[in-house]
Amino acid sequence: MGIITLKKVSVYYNEKQLLKNINLEINNDVVLILGKNGAGKTTLANAITGFLPNYLRFEGEMKIGEFLINAQNYNKYRERKGNFKEISKILSYVPQEPAEILDPTFKAIDQIYEPVYYSNKSYLISRILERAKLTRARIEEIAQLALKDRDRLVMMLSNNRPLLDQIYSVFRYEGFEGDIADIISNKLSKKPKNYILNFLKNYKIYSKIPIISSILNNEIKKEAIEYAKELALIFNIKEEFLEKYPSQLSGGLRQLILLAASLAGWPKIIILDEPTSNLDSVAQFNLVNALIRIKKLFNMGLLIVSHDAPLIDIADRVYIINNGEIVDSGDSKSIKKSTNEYTKKLLSPI
Repeated sequence: MGIITLKKVSVYYNEKQLLKNINLEINNDVVLILGKNGAGKTTLANAITGFLPNYLRFEGEMKIGEFLINAQNYNKYRERKGNFKEISKILSYVPQEPAEILDPTFKAIDQIYEPVYYSNKSYLISRILERAKLTRARIEEIAQLALKDRDRLVMMLSNNRPLLDQIYSVFRYEGFEGDIADIISNKLSKKPKNYILNFLKNYKIYSKIPIISSILNNEIKKEAIEYAKELALIFNIKEEFLEKYPSQLSGGLRQLILLAASLAGWPKIIILDEPTSNLDSVAQFNLVNALIRIKKLFNMGLLIVSHDAPLIDIADRVYIINNGEIVDSGDSKSIKKSTNEYTKKLLSPI
């Protein structure tokens, strides 16, 4: 059973069938839905994410994590009512045009840190507390291992994600300049004052006291911003761009900012609608590299819907869609050798 499973999912506009009995399973892998414009790709993505317009009718069955969605409760899912509010912990959606989601009145950094600040303060607190436990000698040991034996260091910290994230972010940045040991040492040495640490250890209690809550939330916000910078490093987004508004960034950078923001809440699946469209060749290259990094570094799945056939090369599984129906499927190698006429025509530019 996949993280997301579709069984005989159909979508109707009045009596016209837009999606026809789609069966699909998504796990911690890269799934590509490939088809021409108008084939039903975006309708499928919208059906999974609950973004279908009200005038379209959903039929069939869909399971997302532990949530069972069908024709009877699809409207509740659309509106994120009841338990469906928690669905964002399972899937995140990156639309074709980032401007649909990015707020033009907020800087890029704000749009990355806010998802984790408001949804996972406990993780941010654990990052602060894990740093506080470190002795000077332990920090030096970590810094030296970062220089000499990264694999051993990652293995050593594999059961401590809050700490591992903080040191591993430096390794993720391809264009990193400077002394890694010094950077890690300085990073791990940043600790708030002792009285703040004591309050953070009992955040649930002290967060009910207005003045103390304000102090603690300010500290947590600082940590969220640091975490946002780490996510930006994964995609080689320079810090200067994080202080800009979406309108001041290129389409490619807006797409990368949105990808970084989608990682902030630790979803199990990221759904991307036509991620490479409207981007120039350099921006497309950067975006594909970013998707490869997500696949390599995080234990999460990607569902990509696109007409861009070269994306097959980063996919684990490919589904070919035509007129709202899956007409072919397989891994990237088998799809390239497919005898299906529609598939061959779709892949002819490769």
